[in-house]
Amino acid sequence: MTTLAAGFNVWFKKRRLLLIATALLVAFPFIISLVIDGNGLGAVIANDDGNARFLQGLAIEIFILALYAISYDLILGVTGLLSFGHAMFFAVGAYTFGIMLKTHEMNWIAALLVVVIAAVLQAVLFGIVLPRVKGITFALVTLGLASVFWIVIQSSDLQQWAGAEIGLQGVQPPV
Repeated sequence: MTTLAAGFNVWFKKRRLLLIATALLVAFPFIISLVIDGNGLGAVIANDDGNARFLQGLAIEIFILALYAISYDLILGVTGLLSFGHAMFFAVGAYTFGIMLKTHEMNWIAALLVVVIAAVLQAVLFGIVLPRVKGITFALVTLGLASVFWIVIQSSDLQQWAGAEIGLQGVQPPV
């Protein structure tokens, strides 16, 4: 057995319970749909409607919020920087993805590439200002930048793209 194979073997043995729990969580919506809805196996695998679809959507939202919490823990817990504008970074990705799908009718892979470009551009712009401030000043600068972002998104000039006060609506889910 090679060293790499032995390393994988150790990795899987250490995380066996985690992998089993993950597999059960992935299968949970399908099992619920099979048991509660009484649909056949083909309908459950197609996943067009019913409890499986709802539970998957709920799980996706939970994982997105968990990712947000983990990233906030990273910036506050590891670096010790309090950020009041943390949601703005998620909002830029969400708005960019939604606008690309709605107005430009891109497929979701191309829209994700545009989101990555927008995130890099945002990181470069904020990377000019934020490394120069620390402590309470960092918190206030992030609050100010988030407020500017909110004002821009709510402006009537961007209503046709971002929806202003109503929000971004009419985005078709990617297929």
